[in-house]
Amino acid sequence: MTAMVRTAADVPRALGFGAHHAAVTAEDQGEAAGVGPFDLIVESVGGPSLARSLGMLAPGGICVVFGVTGGAGTTIDARAFYMSGSRTVTGLAVFEEIKSGEPAARGLSLLLALAAEGRLAAEIAVRRPWTEMPEAAADLLARRHKGKTVLLVQDGGR
Repeated sequence: MTAMVRTAADVPRALGFGAHHAAVTAEDQGEAAGVGPFDLIVESVGGPSLARSLGMLAPGGICVVFGVTGGAGTTIDARAFYMSGSRTVTGLAVFEEIKSGEPAARGLSLLLALAAEGRLAAEIAVRRPWTEMPEAAADLLARRHKGKTVLLVQDGGR
């Protein structure tokens, strides 16, 4: 498994999560392209990153798009995409999944079971009182830290 990370400082983190190789991408995926092609790409950036990711799909490969943090518009070379073998692009809209009617408790139960078995680890970067939610949200949007933010509801302590 190859992970694409933004900076060299992120490489140990990606390897710690189970990646066999971590490619530093900054603004392009040149290093990752040298490791591909890939059978599965999970894409959350969109924009030019999505176009480059589609170019790294192996014949028969699948690209799952679940975010567009880098921009919604994407331009691809359609001829190159379909002439180099059957490939699939699909979207995973989390909010549509939520509206599907399946109880959230089912997915949360699965996540809790995986965490209890030691097969899922959440990297917690920040713990804050819930009263600091606006500041925590601003930090997330500004990408001031990597990992999850936990808002403490009990007594507001840390």
